[in-house]
Amino acid sequence: MSTPAEALDAIKAAEAAGDPDGLEAARKAYLEVDDTGPTAADVRYRLGLMRLFRHQDVAGALELFKLAANERGAPVSPEARVSLALLLHGQKKTKQAIFELKKLLPEGVRPSIHSAQGLDFLSLLLREAQAPANEVMACDRQRLDHLGALSAAAADPVERAHFMLRVAAAHADGGTAADLALARKKLDEILKLGAIVGESAVAAARAALKTLPR
Repeated sequence: MSTPAEALDAIKAAEAAGDPDGLEAARKAYLEVDDTGPTAADVRYRLGLMRLFRHQDVAGALELFKLAANERGAPVSPEARVSLALLLHGQKKTKQAIFELKKLLPEGVRPSIHSAQGLDFLSLLLREAQAPANEVMACDRQRLDHLGALSAAAADPVERAHFMLRVAAAHADGGTAADLALARKKLDEILKLGAIVGESAVAAARAALKTLPR
């Protein structure tokens, strides 16, 4: 039986060789010698993606995503939980998806790419589930707080514009005249930044402005 280090080397070798069958086998073999901790969680998540996209095995992917998401402290855990929620939603299990997303967002959670992603998705699902207005509004406030913090912290103008576009989208989802005005203001800020944020962000801001209700 190999050691975890040897099993990890086998995974890397299969990745380098571009051998999907060998990679899947190597990931399974890794979990036979190390089935807990952050590395095992990452291997499970990647294996779950293979079960989903190579084999269309939704049940297998769900189980692997759930195990990876529940590995406390694993860096891949938030990503796995979002993937778990996406699959649950695809199976029309919206309430379960909402429950999983809320686990990403305990009180006082610091803004991160994963918290913002979870809040974007949670906002959509709460609306789809016709959740109480106060719950939707609370989610949107937290969503705006996290996206705003990520935008302010981004040193790269292109990255900052990406978060600014998502801030504008969050405002637009509010739907009130005040919300739409804030969305337009944020999109105008992107246009004023010009070429520094990249052609893609400028084009996206212009397109979004055209779709906003007047």
